[in-house]
Amino acid sequence: MVTCSLLKFPHRLLVDPGRPVSTWSKNILWTCRTGCDSGDHRCHPVARGAHAMLPQPCFQSSCACGGVLLETRGRPIAAVACHCSDCQAAARQIEGLPGAPPILDACGGTAFLVLRKDRMRPVRGGELLRGLKLSSTSPTTRYVAACCNAMMYLGFDDAKHWVSMNRARFDGEVPAVRMRVCTGSMPDGAVPADLPCYRGYPMSLMGGLVLAGFARWIGR
Repeated sequence: MVTCSLLKFPHRLLVDPGRPVSTWSKNILWTCRTGCDSGDHRCHPVARGAHAMLPQPCFQSSCACGGVLLETRGRPIAAVACHCSDCQAAARQIEGLPGAPPILDACGGTAFLVLRKDRMRPVRGGELLRGLKLSSTSPTTRYVAACCNAMMYLGFDDAKHWVSMNRARFDGEVPAVRMRVCTGSMPDGAVPADLPCYRGYPMSLMGGLVLAGFARWIGR
């Protein structure tokens, strides 16, 4: 984990399948603590004319071969393992691609870090991200690194303000999974007892998403 100072939010990421991921605002300069314009991931963004704010944690997510590198700012809204039928089906489909790393955990869930989508940006290989959908009518798209078929994150095709990033792809120490959701899709007797489990989405998760949306709306 590295620490950066947030001074300006990035533009939203595109979520259209097969299209490149958008970049941050051109108003941001990547300036390291020694003042050089290196563009290195250890540097923090400094916006022209902006006042410094308190440091926020930054996390990095990379594909299996290192061709794609994403960076996030701020603490995740939640850390969950999803057991919905769509996540299970999509994980099996992606795991079947050549060389794809595992997605499902030992209990059949997909571990996600849920973050605001305006706090994620591509550092390297954004053009390699490809969107995969379970069907043409699916409301979600899973973004896979075309270089090694690693699933990076799940995005929504509507105006939802968050993304669910594959926890297994993060480097270093990241928040531990706190709950299992949508366990109603699991067979009777197969629900694990290692974490709090919910058949749907608990109020604590929904409340966190609402608060994150409000914070984004007021510009925080």
